[in-house]
Amino acid sequence: MGMSGTENHRPTAKLRTSVDELMAAGKVEEARALLQPEMDGTHRASFITQYAVALYLLNEEDAVDWLEMAVEEGDQPVMALVNLGTARESSNRLDEAQSFFEKALSFDPMSSDALIGLGRVHYQKKDYERALSAFRRAHTFNRDAAQPLWHLIPVFEFLDEMQDVADTYRLLFQVDDSEKVFTALLESCRRTASLLLERFALTYVQEHANQFSLMTLLAKYYLKNSRAVEAVRLLASVDDPQGASGDWTLTKAVAFHDLGFSEKANLLLMTYLKTREPTDLTWSPFLMLQHYLPQREQADIARLHHLWGKHQPKERAFTNRQNRARRIAFVSGDFGNHPVGFFCVPLFEGLRKRGFDIYLFDTRPKNDPTQALLYSCASSVVNIADRSDDALLREIRDLSLDLALDLSGHTRGARLSLFARRIANYQMTAYGYVNTTGLKAMDGILSDPYQILQSEEKSYSETVLRLPFSYIVYQRPDWFPEIRKRDRTKPITFGSLNRAAKLGPHTIERFSNLLLTHPNSRVILAAPGLDNSYVQQDVAGRFASKGVDAEQIIFRGGADHRHYLENYNDIDIAIDTAPYSGGLTTCEALAMGVPVVTVPGTTMASRHSFGHLTNAGYPQWSFESEEDLLDGSHELVGNVLEQRLDKVMVRDQVLASHLCDVERYVDDICALFESLTR
Repeated sequence: MGMSGTENHRPTAKLRTSVDELMAAGKVEEARALLQPEMDGTHRASFITQYAVALYLLNEEDAVDWLEMAVEEGDQPVMALVNLGTARESSNRLDEAQSFFEKALSFDPMSSDALIGLGRVHYQKKDYERALSAFRRAHTFNRDAAQPLWHLIPVFEFLDEMQDVADTYRLLFQVDDSEKVFTALLESCRRTASLLLERFALTYVQEHANQFSLMTLLAKYYLKNSRAVEAVRLLASVDDPQGASGDWTLTKAVAFHDLGFSEKANLLLMTYLKTREPTDLTWSPFLMLQHYLPQREQADIARLHHLWGKHQPKERAFTNRQNRARRIAFVSGDFGNHPVGFFCVPLFEGLRKRGFDIYLFDTRPKNDPTQALLYSCASSVVNIADRSDDALLREIRDLSLDLALDLSGHTRGARLSLFARRIANYQMTAYGYVNTTGLKAMDGILSDPYQILQSEEKSYSETVLRLPFSYIVYQRPDWFPEIRKRDRTKPITFGSLNRAAKLGPHTIERFSNLLLTHPNSRVILAAPGLDNSYVQQDVAGRFASKGVDAEQIIFRGGADHRHYLENYNDIDIAIDTAPYSGGLTTCEALAMGVPVVTVPGTTMASRHSFGHLTNAGYPQWSFESEEDLLDGSHELVGNVLEQRLDKVMVRDQVLASHLCDVERYVDDICALFESLTR
């Protein structure tokens, strides 16, 4: 007795289901292998579309041919046509793609996939009205689907229909993951700079105040755009954040820190860390924050770092059979327009010229001109932002590195856990952090005669490696602004281009004392975020508590780097911040001929300006106490007012000093590298 039609159908249906399950699980190769025997069988038509899609997903050359056959004889002509259209679209054969999508719609005018494909083609052809029509029809026929809505957003953005963008996001919140949608909404805010979208985002968060993750995302958006006050206000709007994640607490701490309220930030972090072991990544911002607290001594800060270090992964044995210092890896999240990136440019260029192989492991790619310059010096660049230590460890070790340098420490983008397990014969930290890492596996820390006090070396887990002069070298870029002559009609002007996070109580007191000591003086504060009215009110209030009139304070925001540095043409004397001293800002002030006054402390963070001034040939601008600084300021102000201090003269001396001697610096650091692997 022969099989009935139903019985004959069952194995076919079962096979199709099995293939669908494999495809859904991403096991496309297995799906193809299962279908292969059927391509010469009697039931080929039942499986040809699945087979063609599998080939397409595997990027096989004959995938399109099979898709065309599927159209001719398959049991799913619409899907086959859509797949064929997608294939043509991916090859940028847009007219052919459009034809296939339209043919699919002739079979099924309500096919969402075909409409979306057609909309994409119109969008790429810049026919935005027809793209809009196609996506809207797809949404009309499938109200519960998120995909048509996602495609509508860029069209509305291009047409500058911000209310439609907001309305579309509101619909998306109903059908898709709220965090995913909110993240995309904030990206739309960034792209369009739309106040309407920002207000919508804020309103949505306020309406869903129990979703702390969304509130945290918005606060992070504010912080990224130098709007820390708004971040604090938002996070403080919840009286009792029961169920809020650690990310909420961390974000609020960062916001307080960015406003210069380091004590408040520290209290938040300490409360959070009471319930967590030092293995938690939140310890890194906590450790970094300690350098902003005036009462912290080096020994106290170091003890916290050592506590963190004790809980890190155990070091693995590693020996490079080679004995040379020619393969060097740098790991950082700051390869770009960042102080670390700027200091690395002359170093990398010098190492490349001397035949070193440079390997860059970038934890936070920047996509800016400085990144491009640094990348061009490297033998290899690897983006490790989303890669685990386990995935990277063998890969990096296989390079047989002679040296590996951490350039981040406990700052954002750090990957100290890689160094904890050891990736090179010799490991050292430099540039990006201002203290010991706390890692036993970190062999050395780069310094000079000034940055780390000899009496404090014992507090470092690393060996202090001292270059003869400066531990960094400053190279003035070609685009540096010219120096303008001082307007003698203007009052004496102090200034700082350090970011708002450094405007803590100690800094405000130093600035205020100088302003009160010199009548009719003023101060220019320029940094990203300082053009925000909320931030200005807050900072001005802190100055007012010290008796400084608001009219003495001039706020300026960030700009492109060249115009940012133009501020120094309006500044007579730069005031260093405390207890976290200026690094790149001090170098740039000196290169603009502006004197910088500072009082070094016991921590590396407090001694940057002292070291740079000494290497630049102006140690007299460093003072032993705040009282000495005030006393010394009279002579310095007098020299400015009486034209005895010429900015061009200062600049020329600085550029000829150890601070800017690139060839000497690279020679010294190459000699150090060779000695470490000898």
